[in-house]
Amino acid sequence: MGYFSSWDDFVEEGLQLVRKSPTQTRYTIKYRNCSGDLVLKITDDFTCLKFRTNEMSVARQMEALNRVLLLEMAS
Repeated sequence: MGYFSSWDDFVEEGLQLVRKSPTQTRYTIKYRNCSGDLVLKITDDFTCLKFRTNEMSVARQMEALNRVLLLEMAS
């Protein structure tokens, strides 16, 4: 699957994936220093969602998403 172009679509699909199978879902963050890109990936081995950006405003939103995903996975 390719990268999402909209942050809101990525968050919505990611939350649905986590709610469907919270014990099987993984969330990774990768920073590429050479290009300055931040890559977010949510997967459950069957579905893979990716979002790539180089904007700092998304980094703040990513922190909020991280908190929500951790709460969903822990409950």
